[in-house]
Amino acid sequence: SPDGARIAYENLGALWVMNADGTNPMQITAEGGYFGPAWSPDGKRLICNSDVDALDLGDEDIWVMNADGTGAAKLTDDASYNYGAEWSPDGSMIAFNHDDEIWVMNADGTNQRRVAPAGGVGGPTWSPDGLRLAYSSRTGGPSEIWSVGIDGSGATKLAGGAARWPSWSPI
Repeated sequence: SPDGARIAYENLGALWVMNADGTNPMQITAEGGYFGPAWSPDGKRLICNSDVDALDLGDEDIWVMNADGTGAAKLTDDASYNYGAEWSPDGSMIAFNHDDEIWVMNADGTNQRRVAPAGGVGGPTWSPDGLRLAYSSRTGGPSEIWSVGIDGSGATKLAGGAARWPSWSPI
């Protein structure tokens, strides 16, 4: 969690939360389909990807819920593979992988839009000021690190040579 007091994790397709010292583990979702939890900046909510209601293999959506598992709501609802969701630093937006593209949306799931084109992209991560995303892309060769504005402008290649999984340093 942002305050370092709790850890969220997946176990057998269920989300769990425990104290940072490993005590008091609590299962917050049913088993069988929740993956990749990420804390909201205020520590009150989690986002994850889930296939709990998927009709087809590879159909996963982004879900949001309170940190205790209550109030779960699906933010994406399509036949795509949506995963790797990350909160913006101010908690107002979410970046995620939509099949092999990078998309952003408001924290309530509205205004979903593509910001980076197809190419096996992954690992969207927010800049500390929330104005750019870094991600890895494979467009016909080894993966590269790219950066793009959250409006889709200013795409810039930053590194090549099989580089992947970028992470911004804090301010």
